Amino acid sequence: MKLFMPCLFIFVTILLAGCTEQSEVKEQQTIQKQETVKQDKAGSDLEENSTQDDEKKTKPANEMELNEDEVTWEGKWIFLSDDNLGQLLIEQVDDDTITYLLAGSRMNPVNLSSYGNSLEGTGVIKGNSIELTSSSNPDCGGSFVKNHDVITVSIPNGGCHTPQVYLEGDYKKAESIEIPPLLQIHNGNFQVFGISMGDTPSIVKGLIGNPENEGPDEEEFYEWIQTFDMNHLLISYYSNQVDSISAVVSKDQLETAISDQFNGEKYRGDSESIYLYNPENEQLLIYTPSQEDPTKVNILVTHADGNFHAGVENGWIESQG
Repeated sequence: MKLFMPCLFIFVTILLAGCTEQSEVKEQQTIQKQETVKQDKAGSDLEENSTQDDEKKTKPANEMELNEDEVTWEGKWIFLSDDNLGQLLIEQVDDDTITYLLAGSRMNPVNLSSYGNSLEGTGVIKGNSIELTSSSNPDCGGSFVKNHDVITVSIPNGGCHTPQVYLEGDYKKAESIEIPPLLQIHNGNFQVFGISMGDTPSIVKGLIGNPENEGPDEEEFYEWIQTFDMNHLLISYYSNQVDSISAVVSKDQLETAISDQFNGEKYRGDSESIYLYNPENEQLLIYTPSQEDPTKVNILVTHADGNFHAGVENGWIESQG
C-alpha cells in the first residue's frame, strides 16, 4: 500500500512567494515586471468554455456536466481555499479501499515564513463517502463526501490541523477543470480565463487550478498574489478580492475576442498601449505589444483610476473613437 511519501516531501516543501497602483505607473510596472519573468511556452494560449459570474458565486466554478459515476475517487483534488495552497491525492487500492494524502501550505504575510501541514492514511469507500483512518494518529480520522466533482473533507479533531494550515473544506477534481476562453465580457466585467475582478482566490482555483505560488508580494507592490505558469498569469488581490489580472496572450486571439464582444470606449496611450474602458464599472483592459514576440501582447485588467481620467482629459491618452 502506497502512502505517497515522495509526494509529501515534494509538496510540503513548496514555498509560496509573490512576484510583483492602479495608475499609469502601476500599469507600466506590472508589464515590466511580467516581461522579466516570462518565458515563451508553445501552446500556452488556451481556449475552453467559461462560466457566468453568478455560477461562480453559487457553486464550484466551471462545473462540468459529468455523470456521478464518471467522477472517480482516484486522482488529484484542488483545495478551494482562499489562503492555503493545498491538494488531496487519492489512490484507489481496490473497489472498497483507498489511501490518501492531504497536504497544504501557507505564507505568513508578516514575516514571509512558510507553514505546512499534512495528513495521510487509508479509507473505506461507502457509496459517495469514505471513512478515514489516519496512519499517524488514530484521533485524526474523518470523512470524504463526494458531490459530483467536489469532495468535502471533514477532520473534526481541531488538534489534527495547525492554526495556519487548516485542511478541512472543499476540494475540486483537477481533471474536471476546463480552462475558460481567453477573454469574455459579461455585465461590463472583463473576464480573463473566466477570472473577474472581485473574485476570491478559491474561485480562481476552481476555474484554472492551483497556482505555482500564492502569498504576500515580497516586493510589497500588492497585498496578495497568485502566479501561474500558464500565460505567465499574475493575479493580485486586495481584501481577498481580485484587484488586477495580467498575462501574456496571443495578439490574434485577443483582438478577435475584442472585435466580437467589445463595443465600448477605446483609447491609445503614449507607449502603444491600447485601453478598453468600461465606464459602468470603471474597469480597464490594457494591452501592449510584447517586445520579445510580435505575435503576443501583455494584457492588464485593472481599475480606471484618477490618472487614467487625467490622461484622457489632458490628451496623453487619446480616444480612438
